[in-house]
Amino acid sequence: MDSKTFPDSRVRETIEKNFVAVRIDTDKDRETPARYRISGIPALFILDENGQVLDQALGFVPPDSLLDLLNKHVRR
Repeated sequence: MDSKTFPDSRVRETIEKNFVAVRIDTDKDRETPARYRISGIPALFILDENGQVLDQALGFVPPDSLLDLLNKHVRR
């Protein structure tokens, strides 16, 4: 996703304007993956302000699919 999805200008713009992006290094942080029951990577979670999972995507997600997922959670 680092080479195909996140560099897409539409994805980048949507994330920058509407979300707080956090990248977790699962080799160094074992607590967060355990908390969200991450069983493989890549794993993408959309959380609310209380840390509750609103949506998730596991595995590679192409730009158009990620945009669809993100736009479901953009506050208008």
